[in-house]
Amino acid sequence: MINKILFLMLVIFALFFPTKHYDIYHFSLLGGSVLLLLLTEFKVSLNFYAKYFAVLIFIITIGSFVSSIYLGADFFKNITEVFRFLPVLLLLLSYKVINFNKNQLDVVLYFYAFLVSTICLLQYLGVEAVLNLSKIYGSELQVENSLLLSSRAIGLSTGPGNNGALFTILYIYFFSSFLFFKENKIINSIFMFLCVLSVILSQSQTSLVALGFSSIFSLILILILDKKKFFNTSVFCIVFAMAFSFVFLFVKNLSKFGYLISLFNEGLSRNSYQVRMDKVSEVVDLSFSNPIMFFIGYGKDLVPNSTALDNEYVFYLGVYGFISVILMVLFYLSFILFIFRANKIYSDYVLCIMIFAGAIIAWPSSFTLDPRLLFILTILMIFSLREKEFYRNNRDSVL
Repeated sequence: MINKILFLMLVIFALFFPTKHYDIYHFSLLGGSVLLLLLTEFKVSLNFYAKYFAVLIFIITIGSFVSSIYLGADFFKNITEVFRFLPVLLLLLSYKVINFNKNQLDVVLYFYAFLVSTICLLQYLGVEAVLNLSKIYGSELQVENSLLLSSRAIGLSTGPGNNGALFTILYIYFFSSFLFFKENKIINSIFMFLCVLSVILSQSQTSLVALGFSSIFSLILILILDKKKFFNTSVFCIVFAMAFSFVFLFVKNLSKFGYLISLFNEGLSRNSYQVRMDKVSEVVDLSFSNPIMFFIGYGKDLVPNSTALDNEYVFYLGVYGFISVILMVLFYLSFILFIFRANKIYSDYVLCIMIFAGAIIAWPSSFTLDPRLLFILTILMIFSLREKEFYRNNRDSVL
């Protein structure tokens, strides 16, 4: 019972605490994950997911040492990157004592999605009280430029891009539940609608693209895995109704979505995208300038604009090194392979779709570097481990 309450507190903290307070956020998660580890009496399970994050932490640690000795970088500034992934590693090692199921997560995410989507709508409408709340969660620059000037909803995130990415991931969760389970189809379809609405209100172009492609990808996967689910009439009705509703909403309020419209008018020639590509080129040039640091990374102390790169792949390349990029790509590909195994479980399906969407989001933004998205991903990895263990135990009992 204690472990369930503790993990629930961690989930609520991860969703509602302002992520802009980086140190407090990660050290609080670290403290909670250490307590869960103590509950296991250190009888941990070094599973596949935990191995990935353990190797990634090892790479960051080695890179921090080498860059500090070889190039005089600030070791303590670079090693703090470990605390981004250490809570995830400890939670994955402790998954056996985390007695938290999907129904409980559903309740938390329903409440969260409803509350934050309401805040997004009020932010878009310019309600004063909500604008003051936004200053607690959003960065000053994003509140001033994105929210106040461009009416881009930031929700309870630091900026509209993070908010759009979060609702894209939540949309995938609800859409996957809608496809997989007979229960709560109407509720899940309502929350799918709220998630898409929030993405549009954030005017996050990347998230809109990721949402569209991940929807198509999820339907293709479900067609391959289970044709009966794909040809369910309700699937087509909901998808058609949502598409029609949002096209109508978009056309009726065309003048209010100027930033989002620039995606269709200007595409990759947009000035904001060109600025990002200039940052990318600078980091890539730096990485290739030193063969040793190319593989293990310079650390964020020496990488220019490391806190505002707007590209996760380039951040991994410059800060963690090329080895971490290869490791990340292999980790992502493993989720696609998992989905085609004998036991086709829900958590593997939703993880595969989330990774697909995250791979798109990560190009001009952050996915695993966004602490809230990483925590949601961790919960699903824990569910996956518990489901696999359940099937394993059942198989062994039959044998």
